[in-house]
Amino acid sequence: MKVGRASAASRLAAVLCALAAAACESEPAPAGASAPDVVLIVIDTLRADHLGVYGYARDTSPHIDALASRGVVFTRASSPSSWTRPAVASLLTSRLPSEHGAVSAEHRLDSRIATLAEVFHNAGYRTLGVCANFAHITERAGFARGFDDWTSLKVPVAEGQGDPIWAESTADGKRQPLRAPTAAEVNRALLPRIPAPDGRPVFLYVHYMDPHSGYLPAAPYRERFLRDAAFDRTQPPATSDYVRELAAGRISVGERSRERLIDLYDGEIAAVDAAVGELVTALAERGYEGRSVYALVSDHGEEFEEHGGWFHGLTLYGESLQVPFVLWDSRAAPVGATVDAPVDLIDVPTTLLALAGLEPAAHMRGRRLAADGAAPTARPLLAELHRDPLIEGGVRERSHRWAYTRWPWKVITHRRRDVEFFRLDRDPMERESIRPGDAGVPADLFAEGRALVSRIVVPRREELRQQLDPEEREALQALGYAR
Repeated sequence: MKVGRASAASRLAAVLCALAAAACESEPAPAGASAPDVVLIVIDTLRADHLGVYGYARDTSPHIDALASRGVVFTRASSPSSWTRPAVASLLTSRLPSEHGAVSAEHRLDSRIATLAEVFHNAGYRTLGVCANFAHITERAGFARGFDDWTSLKVPVAEGQGDPIWAESTADGKRQPLRAPTAAEVNRALLPRIPAPDGRPVFLYVHYMDPHSGYLPAAPYRERFLRDAAFDRTQPPATSDYVRELAAGRISVGERSRERLIDLYDGEIAAVDAAVGELVTALAERGYEGRSVYALVSDHGEEFEEHGGWFHGLTLYGESLQVPFVLWDSRAAPVGATVDAPVDLIDVPTTLLALAGLEPAAHMRGRRLAADGAAPTARPLLAELHRDPLIEGGVRERSHRWAYTRWPWKVITHRRRDVEFFRLDRDPMERESIRPGDAGVPADLFAEGRALVSRIVVPRREELRQQLDPEEREALQALGYAR
């Protein structure tokens, strides 16, 4: 049936209303005496479909699966972008990338938009953040706002030991080799700093880095998933430089090498899964279980040539956008439920605040999802990619501009004006693009997405641009975002 203008306009109005539902919220109220502790675990670059709870055949995630068995698994969780800075900014502000402004490596988070940590802090929470992503989630970019205690971890490397991936100047002018910490090292730094429960609620943000390239898992996780250890020994290390060259198309590999890279990626997932188990156990031993709300998410996925590409932050296909989202309220009886309704990262902060009995900040767009498995009110999802000369110059031009999903339909717009349509319930891997004129494609889908994009209020981007110093550029290069 052809959709008339009135119907399309009504649907668009409903879309905009749903996305802006929090606009009239009041200022956050103080936390009460019974307010729960809140633990937000972010695992960088973790694809949902590589976890057991999401149907993966390999045993990569026993601890995450155990957490999920007590709570709610959102099976169709998506990110509003396919790389870290805009995705985590959306996770912490419940705003779309165009709105919060952190859309490139040179743009910081708009200081006029309150973060989740600021809302918790203003409500009387102690706020603690520990982050292993030293390139994107930085104090200078605005991500430490609202945290009483914030640490961006970097591990010094002694000369001749390990594989340094970054260096920074020290007080005496020398260059100190550094690398990103493993999840086990994050825990060693974090666990002694977690306060014992004393009646004042805690908001804890933990950001692990392991699944991000390079794929260099330590023993025993490296050996656990390799299908051909002898072949692995003949291949170059799967460093960030190596993966960047794959993504840029400057080198190519066959199926055997592709499987090896997936094996190494799975080893990294197993390593971070063990750290998640250690963290949850440690919190329980200190008295947090039974009084805390836990959320485990990723910022984005990773490409392994499903659509001919590698890495992330270059396209908006499902392998880059689909992320895990596990929610567990340890104050309630175990649920073990799944929710198939589409949700995204901007729903996470509003949900955590609601479970803490707090109102969201006035600007927050997200819904308040239930920890008992109740299906949320449907709304469409938007994901974005913006121009980034530094990253695109080091890898390749970004293929996509925005993706709009109104379940089960998804439309992706390309830089070169091409448009792809997919029906996700029949084609979840987005293998078969449907022509716009084919039967069943909603006539207003593209126009609805384009109208939403055009109505987003974008901050003054030049005000948010910051000149990168040499060390920040080196950090981006170390993680494969620049050359």
